[in-house]
Amino acid sequence: MILALKDYYGQTCWCVKCKECYLAYYPIFRRVCPAGERFKFMAYYAPGKLAIARYLIDGTLDYNDSVARVAYTCTLCGACEEICQRTGPRFEPRKIIEALRAECFQRGLILEPHQGIINSIKNYQNVWMQPRARRDAWARDLKIDFSPKRPEVLYYLGCTYAYNPALQSIARKTAELFNRAGVKFTTLGNQEVCCGSPLEKIGDRESFGRIARENLEAFNNLKVDRVVTSCAGCYSTFKIDYPNYGRLNFEVLSSVEFLETLFQKGKLKFSRKDLPARTVTYHDPCHLGRRSAPVKPGLPAGEPSEGVYDPPRH
Repeated sequence: MILALKDYYGQTCWCVKCKECYLAYYPIFRRVCPAGERFKFMAYYAPGKLAIARYLIDGTLDYNDSVARVAYTCTLCGACEEICQRTGPRFEPRKIIEALRAECFQRGLILEPHQGIINSIKNYQNVWMQPRARRDAWARDLKIDFSPKRPEVLYYLGCTYAYNPALQSIARKTAELFNRAGVKFTTLGNQEVCCGSPLEKIGDRESFGRIARENLEAFNNLKVDRVVTSCAGCYSTFKIDYPNYGRLNFEVLSSVEFLETLFQKGKLKFSRKDLPARTVTYHDPCHLGRRSAPVKPGLPAGEPSEGVYDPPRH
């Protein structure tokens, strides 16, 4: 459900500034808010943003450039929201911040770089100001049938994996793995457009809703069983945000989730029996972890939420 900022007035009033949302006590004492730690001022932490939202709603404070700067100085990583729902009053600070941004956008209070992103999506259907004709360039040297009869899977690249040379190799390898496993899949080629996530994060809800409805129509018309994407941002957008704009007649999976199922079914196997042992650090993307599924209120500290944590490790 999409709520306006005024709908969160009760939460903004009830926040007791307990500071749990930026002073996490599990598993060790640490601060978790990137914006607050960068600027060292309460306005940049979740309690400060909720206070600003409260005073904007009741008219004590007016919208201005300073308010917009605070609202947009946030990574939307969701740490504050997860901690609040685990240990605190169980509010939704991330959603409140997103609603605050939507209000700022309606008043023309956006930061200068945002207009470039908006124009790029409007004119090029991607965030990188790249021609639409090049969106399928990543796959032109692959000998893969992207047009099978009755495809099971739509592989959705997303803007960054389609255009960024450093990430195109991941898209190619993923497609090759699908082919090796005998997956009947297709792509939208140069007809693929941005998922709209940047617009939603900026607060342009009208434009995001239009893109979401158009993409849903395109996806549903393919009659695929699932939409798989390598991009964590696209994944959470499809799974969490798109249901607000229409029905999903397909399952949404991240590429790591789908690859895990292929390994479990024996359709993919490691080519060597003895792989070298390595110690690595894996970074959980916020969009695969915290933002891909709501946290169950009261979930014990130290237990992961229902986000995508295990498949990439497996």
